[in-house]
Amino acid sequence: MESDKGTVCVTGGTGFIASWLIKRLLEEGYSVRTTVRENKRDLSFLTSLPRADEKLKIFSADLSDPDSFDAAVEGSKGVFHVATPVDFGNKEPDLEMMDESFWSDLDFVREKITHDFASYIISKTLTERAVLEFGAQHGLDVVTVIPSLVVGPFICSKFPGSVRSSLAPVLGNSSLA
Repeated sequence: MESDKGTVCVTGGTGFIASWLIKRLLEEGYSVRTTVRENKRDLSFLTSLPRADEKLKIFSADLSDPDSFDAAVEGSKGVFHVATPVDFGNKEPDLEMMDESFWSDLDFVREKITHDFASYIISKTLTERAVLEFGAQHGLDVVTVIPSLVVGPFICSKFPGSVRSSLAPVLGNSSLA
């Protein structure tokens, strides 16, 4: 029998990236604690994953209440923070070489981005700034990955916005992008 590689926490377990991450971590022998916005939705796509019955625990957490993550994070050897608070109802140039000293101009995003992605961009930017600052203050190794577009088969229960956006040009529907 495979030994347990330890416990890790994955925030935002119902999302596209998080659900795949949970699946792979379980396959690799990790115990996984994940957080979801509310435990009222259908989570069978997570609970039916191989090894989930013995190695997956699901916690409710709210990103506006950092203490709500304590139980999921406690005792974890690592945290994959992929959750983000997004207010999809909020209607808020050429690329050059960039490094970690460049940040999204949130005023520009608020002014120029008129679709639901504005709140997503703002949320991701503020979250990354906060986690990098926290890591620096506490001597933690922090790695951030910001994929510009995520596509492919999904196991989460909702149709991911990134997949919808990538299909917009193919389907000729600019309202999807």
